[in-house]
Amino acid sequence: DITGVATQGRSFAVVNDKYGIFTTDNGAFIVGLTNLTLGPQLPGTSGECTDIAVTDDYILVRNSQIKVYNKDKFTFVKNLETKINTGFVYSKDGNLWGATSTKKLVKFNPKTLETTVISLPVNVYMNDWVYTPCAIAASPTDNAIFFGSGKNIYKYMIGDASSLEEPFAFIPENIKTYNMYGAGIA
Repeated sequence: DITGVATQGRSFAVVNDKYGIFTTDNGAFIVGLTNLTLGPQLPGTSGECTDIAVTDDYILVRNSQIKVYNKDKFTFVKNLETKINTGFVYSKDGNLWGATSTKKLVKFNPKTLETTVISLPVNVYMNDWVYTPCAIAASPTDNAIFFGSGKNIYKYMIGDASSLEEPFAFIPENIKTYNMYGAGIA
């Protein structure tokens, strides 16, 4: 209960050595790291706020849409038109990624905030029933994004659509009781 209303935490991201952002099902809040104090709510955030990304210039908060804030002043900049259902991860090339539940990966340029939508042959698995952390993962060695779909894990080698033709890994069909849940592959 951080706002006088029952609230559940979702994500936390460090903005700089003094501040972080904490998202909840009742908005996003600035957190003072020096004395661990809860600061004000980010302007315009209300209800379910989930995933957060911090770039050199911006803070992106996934609310009903992606809200962009100035990283230094915590002021609202704009809403992005592109929507995602899960995010955010950084690929080796420095771009930010999210995904929709409708066969799309979304690449965000962290400087310009321009987006590029990549169509996929399968849906990206995510839990629509309860908030869980990001359902995609970035490779630590390759310029690639991993995501789950059903019992399959795909590795999208960025820029190579043929990398999506076959799953990278899978849960064998004879194992009926296992499936990806929540973050799945992070």
